[in-house]
Amino acid sequence: MDRLSLNSQNFNIDYSIVTNEIEKMAIDVRRCRINWHSYYEAEMISHYEFKVMQEISVLPVHNRNRHLVENLDKCTSVMLALVSRMSKDQTIQYILTILDDLLKDLPYNVYVIFMEIMKSKFNSDFGPLLKLLTRSDKFITNQCSQIITKILLLFNPNLLNQEDIFYYFSYLIDALSNVTPFTGVSIRCLQSLLKIDEYCTVFHKKGGFAIISSILLNMKSYQLQYQLTFCLWLISFKQEYCSYIISLDVVNIMCQIVRESTKEKVARMIFATFRNIINNLNKDSELQQIVFSMIRNDFIKKIESLETKGIHDIEYKEDVTFMNDFICKEMENLSSFEEYASELESSQLYWSPPHKSKNFWTENVLRLHEQNYKLLKILVKLIEVSEDSTTVVIAIHDIGQYVSHFPRGKSIIDKLGGKTLIMQCLLSKDRSIRYQALVVLHKLMLHNWQHLASNIVQPVEN
Repeated sequence: MDRLSLNSQNFNIDYSIVTNEIEKMAIDVRRCRINWHSYYEAEMISHYEFKVMQEISVLPVHNRNRHLVENLDKCTSVMLALVSRMSKDQTIQYILTILDDLLKDLPYNVYVIFMEIMKSKFNSDFGPLLKLLTRSDKFITNQCSQIITKILLLFNPNLLNQEDIFYYFSYLIDALSNVTPFTGVSIRCLQSLLKIDEYCTVFHKKGGFAIISSILLNMKSYQLQYQLTFCLWLISFKQEYCSYIISLDVVNIMCQIVRESTKEKVARMIFATFRNIINNLNKDSELQQIVFSMIRNDFIKKIESLETKGIHDIEYKEDVTFMNDFICKEMENLSSFEEYASELESSQLYWSPPHKSKNFWTENVLRLHEQNYKLLKILVKLIEVSEDSTTVVIAIHDIGQYVSHFPRGKSIIDKLGGKTLIMQCLLSKDRSIRYQALVVLHKLMLHNWQHLASNIVQPVEN
């Protein structure tokens, strides 16, 4: 095959990750008996096609592949021709399963012959397989996906039809967007394909990185979490994509997964991904963004917990140590105002030290006027839209701190709509929000707020 060169170093597909659903179905499909004679009698297949398929069907599964290899031209030509025009799901399932079994064990030179046959019969690198991806039967589409992935891995991507490659990656992204019992098959294909630069570029252009980010946080399956973070780990080796990855809030998402996950293999993959990203970033602002996300998610506590328990895997231990050193070093270089601004921009507030620090507000109160009152506007917006009660309480509290240290700022808060929103918070069902709103309204409306605020009894938490 002159126009296709072997890409043998990328041919190894990880079959250790077994998707139970499709494997169980494949076992049943291999055992089924298709009535090829009825197809022949109905003149849906020729006598030649009938004889070829009958020979394949009567063979025991363990002898079938030898027969297919020995009669490769004849068998694959007939099977590909039939799968392109058959309509019954069971028949297509059967043929695709036989093809997939065959392609798992083919030597490279025989694989090239298979590709030549498909190209000569269908004038396409993927024969009739791309069309089958549109069928509703998930077993069929996933069997096609696995076969196409094998083809992509074996041959030079620059010599394959680029439109077909983009079409296939669109299918994979759609499969990721709609989680089913077969989603693991699509991710497994990506785990193999993203090792190749050209396919990583296609996946990026099709918006695949953003899809992984959007589904990762809500993915409850530890196995799929691991497979998705494995994909991010592969991407993180490529320096040109690391800045884009962190812009998708992936760091925050992975921090939350590590905090909540009990599976070591998921955490190990995330630590390795973080290390790659950090090593590939050059901008201080991007490194600070990572640190802020980790501070907000108490990531340092997770590291301390891991070091206390002890880590036996050497590479995992090195990654954890690297992350600990990185966070400690970056925190030394951070100003408290940068940390505060980053927290506000994340839209998720927690009781970090700046909120209640008198020195912080004395030194930085006027900096809230920078960029046309950007941070003050964020505080007001959080009171209006945030569904997290702690975030709302802290936003109201910070407006109180602002007007306490800059009394003339009361009119600014009023113009931004802050006072009206805080008044509405007096009707909140959350007791802490009502309390904080009452305290801050006194600061906004009265001169002797200190005396009045000292006489308000804080709610006692049950």
